[in-house]
Amino acid sequence: MLRASHAAERRQDAARSHYERGQFVEAVAMYSEALACVVAGLRDDKHCRAALHSNIAACYRRNKQPEQAVAECDKALALLPRFCRALFRRAACLLEAGNPHEAILAFESLYRVNRDWPRLSEWLLRAHAAKRRIEDKDAPAHKKSGSYRRPARRERDNDAKAASALSEDEKLARESDHYIVLGVTIDATSKQLQQAYRMRSLKYHPDRKGGSTAAFQRIASAFQTLSDPEKRAAYDQGTDVKASSRGGGSGSDSEEEDEEHKKTLREEIERHYYPERYEFLPFGDPFIHKRKRDEKKRRQTGRRPWYDGSDSD
Repeated sequence: MLRASHAAERRQDAARSHYERGQFVEAVAMYSEALACVVAGLRDDKHCRAALHSNIAACYRRNKQPEQAVAECDKALALLPRFCRALFRRAACLLEAGNPHEAILAFESLYRVNRDWPRLSEWLLRAHAAKRRIEDKDAPAHKKSGSYRRPARRERDNDAKAASALSEDEKLARESDHYIVLGVTIDATSKQLQQAYRMRSLKYHPDRKGGSTAAFQRIASAFQTLSDPEKRAAYDQGTDVKASSRGGGSGSDSEEEDEEHKKTLREEIERHYYPERYEFLPFGDPFIHKRKRDEKKRRQTGRRPWYDGSDSD
């Protein structure tokens, strides 16, 4: 038992060294050997086995293999269902694999175990924003007419078949997620973004054989957003998608009501998961009508929000 423990520790040290140097394939191999040592001599140590599966998942994630990472997280959670690190990595990998709906459910599983997990609200916001982008892309005409409904399973299956028939560059050109377009993790550094952009732009450059103008332009657009810290933060917060509006009527009255209750996606998500962050107003915002009148008056006069009459002669 002691020999197995020492052997596992040596391999874990080697795996960490490979991981820090960006050698993720080698790190997976070392962690797998460490896991084999634990299974052989310390099989009852579920915590150690779960931690190793989670570490292997981290390596797969960094190596841009989210499906394999999710599988390793599932193995860790089979041993320890409330293992927060594995719950988080599983959710992050689902989001990076382009499955925001499943990612939301996974983040909510972590939320039920530990709602104070570092930056969990930000990851929930990213997942909901990604889900809204897909919905906006798939049914813009229905939403504009006010008759949007969630597609039936048969329709979703047909959409999935149609998507699978697209070529790789066509899929990339239609992808709504900037991180997936560049093939990076959501917490990628600026250096990793630049490396990914160079590789992808070279691969899909229109002047190269097999290149694609649409894919090349989509890659450039994604990099333009993510390479700018302010634009990236705004994108992560979902400022490019609309929050759900209250009510569902039609006509000017409902539009005015929607305008009154309009809020950002960030506020919507935080109010849902962390309502204690906001002041409780059982009868609504008492100043909302005043702000609405002021905004209407400002639009009529054509003055900008920052206009101050004292600046004029």
